[in-house]
Amino acid sequence: MFSAEVYTQRRKKLIQHVENGLIVLFGNKESSMNYTDNTYPFRQDSNFLYYFGHDMAGLAAIIDLQTGDQILYGDDLGVEDIIWMGYQEKVSEKAARVGMNIARPMEKLAGDICKAMAKNRKIHYLPPYREDRKAQLSLLMEGNCNKDGSPYSEELIKAIVAQRSVKDELEINEIESTLSLVTRQMYLNAMKMAKSDVYEYEISGMIEGMALQQGYSMAYPTICSVNGEILHNHRHGNKMKEGQLLVVDAGAESKMHYSTDITRTVPLEANFLPARRIFTVLF
Repeated sequence: MFSAEVYTQRRKKLIQHVENGLIVLFGNKESSMNYTDNTYPFRQDSNFLYYFGHDMAGLAAIIDLQTGDQILYGDDLGVEDIIWMGYQEKVSEKAARVGMNIARPMEKLAGDICKAMAKNRKIHYLPPYREDRKAQLSLLMEGNCNKDGSPYSEELIKAIVAQRSVKDELEINEIESTLSLVTRQMYLNAMKMAKSDVYEYEISGMIEGMALQQGYSMAYPTICSVNGEILHNHRHGNKMKEGQLLVVDAGAESKMHYSTDITRTVPLEANFLPARRIFTVLF
């Protein structure tokens, strides 16, 4: 995490571009694979990370634009959870680490939103991209719409996009260090491995393994294919042959979830054939 001051200043800047009401930002929940406690690797919502820093499931936050209150919602672990997970800091401690002084149990979130809606206060939130969040919002925000009938806050969307589109020095350093430490070597190794009779999954597996070995993750599912016309084919099952071109689109994501994104085309011969060299440069 960055310092508390970084997150405090980010929220301060956001507040300046949203006029009134409540800003509600949700962290992501765990997503189960085949039963409740066996989950997919967790990925926090990027907007929540940007303003509140915590890379863990089950959190949400409200910024009250009238009172100035900034509230972090989440549940402290019980004894049974601690047995399995070890000690975890309390929600109040999490709040303090990002410059917030109010923490409440998650069960209070719906009530606080409903109280604001009962007073006809505007609730600013972003369009959800997960089904569980869509279901939650459909219950929480029923009847809370903008003038154009949309339930989402265009004002908040524009404010966040404008702010996050410009990276500060800390963010640039995160991206560049990930690029130089991990992603660069991924591609150098992929170029060396791109030979006849090698399967795509051998290269894609090497790429992901390099990230995991260094404590990083992948920024997105890797594209690694000799069928460049079908980019989002993540099967990686083709056995490569001489004369083909390998397209690799991959990038490591830093421990703070800043991503790198590089695409390269590699010939299975020692060099590009003349026609392919021209095609690759053009496209």
